[in-house]
Amino acid sequence: MENIIKILDEVKDYKPVVSPSYWVEPLVVKNFKEVVIAATERDVPVNIGTNGLLVNQAMAKFLVEHVALISVSIDATTKETLIKTRATSRLETIEKAVFMLLDARGSQEMPRILVNFSIEDCNRHEEKEFLEKWIPYVDAVRINEIFTYEKTIDSVSVSRDRTPCREIYDQMNIDFNGEVRMCCQDGFR
Repeated sequence: MENIIKILDEVKDYKPVVSPSYWVEPLVVKNFKEVVIAATERDVPVNIGTNGLLVNQAMAKFLVEHVALISVSIDATTKETLIKTRATSRLETIEKAVFMLLDARGSQEMPRILVNFSIEDCNRHEEKEFLEKWIPYVDAVRINEIFTYEKTIDSVSVSRDRTPCREIYDQMNIDFNGEVRMCCQDGFR
């Protein structure tokens, strides 16, 4: 925690967006709330990505009070598909978490609440239904491509003549163990 506070104190004037855990469920990190509060006290915006399974009324209230953006990964519109994408059948629990967050936020503009759908062969057929289901409720619906085990994205081809992603300049992804990732796409460190 000492190192986290030191980093937050060093970067607070630049107002980077901090993700206190990335590619790991942040709500299981033992000092998650402490990190979020430390960032909030320094006016450093915090974004989180969660699977929603640990969001209850108290957590929804905490997140709405301290986080700038909450992204809930769902990846399915049916329990059968959710088992294939997320290894759980608890779709109702996850969807209920999104609505708890929306209710806790009320008429406030912040935090932004969005849902994610990472396209895989097993869920591709539900993409349109997912969009239609969530667009009326949340601030954004993010459709993602996934990395392969070969550390590539099937639909992306990269040339050397390209513009770097702007997020490396204004976003910091800190893992639960204190390691900082270069960007949100640096899943393999």
